[in-house]
Amino acid sequence: MAASLLALSREVGMISPRTRGRMVLRLRADGIRDERVLDAMNRVPRHRFVAQALAGRAYEPVSLPIGYGQTISQPWMVARMMEAILEEREEVPGECWRSVQGLLTRPPCWRS
Repeated sequence: MAASLLALSREVGMISPRTRGRMVLRLRADGIRDERVLDAMNRVPRHRFVAQALAGRAYEPVSLPIGYGQTISQPWMVARMMEAILEEREEVPGECWRSVQGLLTRPPCWRS
C-alpha cells in the first residue's frame, strides 16, 4: 500500500496534497472567500520554501523562518494579501507582496 501511495505522489505525510487541502478548509473557515486564492494556496508547495526540518509545519497557521532573518508568512496572511491584491485595494497587509505576486502568476515549476 505504501508503494501505491508513493506512486500517486512523492509528497506524503504532513506535506501531502491532503494536508494542503486541510489548510484550505481552515482558510475558508477563517474568512478567505476568493476561489482563485484558495486554489493557489492549495497548489503551492509551501514546504519547499522552508528547511526540511520544518517542512511538516509548512501548512500550519504559523509563520516559519526561511533564513537570513526572514520568515514565510502564515497561510492566512498570504491568502489575505492575495485577496487584497485581487480586490485592487491599495493597502496590502504585510510586506511580502512579491511572494504573493509569484503565487498568482503560477511559475512553471508549480503547475500541474
